[in-house]
Amino acid sequence: MTGAVTNVNVGDLKRFPTSNMSNALAGNVPGIIARQTSGQPGKSTSEFWIRGISTFGASSSAYILVDGFERSSLDELNIEDIESFTVLKDASATAIYGSKGANGVVLITTKRGKAGKINIDAKVETSYNTRTITPEFVDGLSYASLMNEALVTRNLGMAYQPEELELFRTQMDPDFYPNVDWMDLILKTEHGVIALT
Repeated sequence: MTGAVTNVNVGDLKRFPTSNMSNALAGNVPGIIARQTSGQPGKSTSEFWIRGISTFGASSSAYILVDGFERSSLDELNIEDIESFTVLKDASATAIYGSKGANGVVLITTKRGKAGKINIDAKVETSYNTRTITPEFVDGLSYASLMNEALVTRNLGMAYQPEELELFRTQMDPDFYPNVDWMDLILKTEHGVIALT
């Protein structure tokens, strides 16, 4: 096989804390451009292109072959099941695949059973996700006081009377004059993930 061909070291891909193959490729394979389209849980996959998009009006994704069979995505593949991973980048390397290989070809060979002693591989991964920025909100008393101040500067009446401000401060009537930090009650500071393979 001639042309621009890259054999990817599967061991290097295993070192990255992601269970998603398309995310593991990002930044690790020369010539592959990856873009994560969503951060939604269960959908944190990446679109990837080999040397950019070279066809217009057609599919822009690479042609993926797993053990010789076409696949539409890498997302359901387990990195641990892969024996070899090859990326064909240019026209001379992808010529035998015709127009389907216009955006590059990914060839994947999965592991097969081998004669000999039993070999068991085990891996434990732990990762933590945290928010980078958490907005800070004022408490109930500060909100009511600022609302009054804003209305007074516009020559309007106060929204909260002094006795109501006192109820915010003392929390004697939390049903009608609450002071709840919803960010603290609903959101966690971090999210831990443990993966056993």
